[in-house]
Amino acid sequence: MISDSTSLVKKLSFPRYVGTEGELNAQNILENEFETKFPGKLQKDEFECSDFYMNYILRYFYNPICGLLILLIFFGILFQIYLLSFVLSMILLPISFFGREIRSYLQYRFDKFGRKYKSANYWIKINSKIENANKNVVLLAHYDSISFKFNPFFDGFIFLTALLGGTIVSIHFIISFLLFLSNVVILIDPLQYLYGLLIALICIIQVFNSRGNNSDGTLDNASGVGVLFDVMDQYKNTPLNNFNLYLVATGAEELGDWGAYYFIKRYKNELPVKDTYFFVIDSIGYNKNLFIHSQGVPKHQFSPTLEPLIREIITESNNKFDLYPQYIPPFIHFGTDHVPIKPHGYEFMIFGSQAPIHCPKDNYSNFNPGLYLKFSDFIKFLLTRLDSSSI
Repeated sequence: MISDSTSLVKKLSFPRYVGTEGELNAQNILENEFETKFPGKLQKDEFECSDFYMNYILRYFYNPICGLLILLIFFGILFQIYLLSFVLSMILLPISFFGREIRSYLQYRFDKFGRKYKSANYWIKINSKIENANKNVVLLAHYDSISFKFNPFFDGFIFLTALLGGTIVSIHFIISFLLFLSNVVILIDPLQYLYGLLIALICIIQVFNSRGNNSDGTLDNASGVGVLFDVMDQYKNTPLNNFNLYLVATGAEELGDWGAYYFIKRYKNELPVKDTYFFVIDSIGYNKNLFIHSQGVPKHQFSPTLEPLIREIITESNNKFDLYPQYIPPFIHFGTDHVPIKPHGYEFMIFGSQAPIHCPKDNYSNFNPGLYLKFSDFIKFLLTRLDSSSI
């Protein structure tokens, strides 16, 4: 039996990309730890998933097609084929501006294509003290890991460039073309659009951003799994009064959030939307703990219920948990296990940090046990506060 959850974080700190021996080793560790700490309660849900969306749609199609359209728009301007550039701009604009929504729509529609992988979710349910309670809290933390050829900051920058850059180029030319048709502009100057070549190049570079298995995944996301076990220790013998507590270690998150997708697909009838709250724990225990509460313009709140409770706790405790709010601006690509949850209308909160993920720097030497334990204490404090609230 592990003495505390930080030793489990260290134990899970090795490469474990889906479909590899590392993933199987991680699964064996999870099974042994769950059975040791909470015998007879472990549920294992196996599933099959595809890499077609993550490794082909995103890498070879979506971002590169934005870059290709920008290149064609530029050459249409250069050779004064303005109508062609206008048509291409009208295609590029919705692809870029609604890129996040389009990707979310496409994400789980290609499971019959590409290479197939087998993975599994591991979870337990701690029933509330009240018999047949219909209120639930679900903690999700994925246990797989991945590495990318490029720095993860650059990987995110490619997505931002495809969305924001494609939107700027298309709107710029649409306005220029309308002015040209109105005889306000005699000739459309291609020099104005040279910036599009740089944007196109960045979009197309994504083709070369290969996936690998060179990250120990300590922060992303052995640390999140450790929190599940810390919470389980707290509540297995003294359950919450009003909420059932689900602790779920999800598989294949790095391949497109498949574990969370299948968990929701199988158990959504047991988890009423108005009475279920999700805590998505991903990449904590680095520099400072974050709660990611909203995204976009207008600002979409992930959980009108949880956010005020969190802010109350921060204020009352003088932020002894080192927890800070994080807002995700428009066009910023951000995906984790909340992606398949969001369309169902559940309230959720994402917890993370500014950790070096998807790279060799994601290892135990960059893990901050003290900050990690502060976050774990906060989660238990939040669960107790939620349980005692009038919600």
